[in-house]
Amino acid sequence: MKLKNGTILHSVDALNKLASSDLPIKVVYNLKKNIEILNDKLKFINERRNELIRKYGHDDRITQDDQEAMQSFINDFNEILEIEEEVDIKTFTLEELDGSKISATDLSTIIFMIKEAE
Repeated sequence: MKLKNGTILHSVDALNKLASSDLPIKVVYNLKKNIEILNDKLKFINERRNELIRKYGHDDRITQDDQEAMQSFINDFNEILEIEEEVDIKTFTLEELDGSKISATDLSTIIFMIKEAE
């Protein structure tokens, strides 16, 4: 499955919350596998973000006072977030998540992992 880096970045927190829920073992297994895979991709994203902070910032940070540097960082980081990655994601059905509590916001960040029931 192809996922944008932005999708990967925003899905990891929701996955970690969901993985700590009381779910069937198969779902927990698939969630943990997905977290491992996405954390590997997230490491790359964070490395690129840190490179951009060093490039545009001072003392490893970018201040709001330097609007030009901030805008350049945002533009470059948004480009990174738009890159698509091929990711081997395990999917599950909504029924398998039945009974778990997840916010609409968190669900929207992991919707790509949910397949239609057969």
